[in-house]
Amino acid sequence: MIRSFSLVIILLLTGSFYSWADIDFTTTFVLDQKHREKLQALVENNDQVNDLWQALQKRLSNHIKAVPDPAEVINYEGLLDTNPLRIVTTKQLEDMNIIADLLFGWYISDDPNYRFKLKDYINAWATKYVPTGNPINENKLISLIHAYAVLRSDFEPNEQKLIDRWLDQIAQAEMSNERVPMNNWEAKRIKLVHTISIATGEEDLADFAYQHFKDYIDYSLYPDGTSRDLESRDALHYHLSGLDPLLSYGIMVELHGPQNLNVYTYQAEDGASISKSIDYVVPYALGEKTRQEWINSKVKLDQERANAGLEKYQPGKLFDPKESLDTFTLAWYFNDDYLTVVQKISNQDQDDNSTWDWDRVLVLTLKD
Repeated sequence: MIRSFSLVIILLLTGSFYSWADIDFTTTFVLDQKHREKLQALVENNDQVNDLWQALQKRLSNHIKAVPDPAEVINYEGLLDTNPLRIVTTKQLEDMNIIADLLFGWYISDDPNYRFKLKDYINAWATKYVPTGNPINENKLISLIHAYAVLRSDFEPNEQKLIDRWLDQIAQAEMSNERVPMNNWEAKRIKLVHTISIATGEEDLADFAYQHFKDYIDYSLYPDGTSRDLESRDALHYHLSGLDPLLSYGIMVELHGPQNLNVYTYQAEDGASISKSIDYVVPYALGEKTRQEWINSKVKLDQERANAGLEKYQPGKLFDPKESLDTFTLAWYFNDDYLTVVQKISNQDQDDNSTWDWDRVLVLTLKD
């Protein structure tokens, strides 16, 4: 904590200060050997994917020399992008994208240097970060948990014990947090707890996630495709923020169980479902409809963001279809029709693969 405050002071004195603090986190999943081999084949046989791999290798050469920068506290949720503590945390959370890159490197090349470096990062965070039960903050650790699930058998028994205990502390703090609202917070908690169950093998965590998933669909998604998030925030931005974790959760359930759970096709008694809430966004993603965001948000933080001059939170800002690209890429795993939406958002022709990214490669890898 002392180090974090010191860094804030240094940033202020030197002027090396971001005007706002946010980060796009790289999507990862736990791949088995079959999917790793499929990913390796894509790298070898697809020119666009190979270009991504070449760029990734350049980043990896720097990552191998990098030093983990774990946080004891994640200062993120509820803070303005310009908050000094959030700025420091955002810098530390760049470790998660380094971990994601290293994990992709390990999937594709089996280079032991990537495995060793992943272990360094996982051990560093597991011995430093103190769980709080805040799903917005702790959901940002997903790539680390995926990496541990892949490499768990490579850790020494004492390391396994420490990391398993740490992950269980995160899960227990999340599950016992009675102040998690039934909006995107809960969606992120569902995804996080289930991910930990995959890493540690604790079935009760998976049971918690599925029961809360059903409750979430029953209560937080509406049969017309809207959601509690859209109702309270008046922004598709948060509507999507509640759907993305559910889609990732559904993919992980299909890949790793528990088996025979109907996540994507689950429907509430009133007809609400993930697919209806995704379909609600389609005309906005395709540009057939436009939407002004944030005008009637009931959340104080949104008003504070607008008053602070943060452009993306200004009332009346038009929804940018590119904000839904991640959602439709994940949804493509379940429904091939969404590939057309992905291509439209990316301004692609049907057969143009020039704008591929790792999210799209990953979903293609996972689709059977």
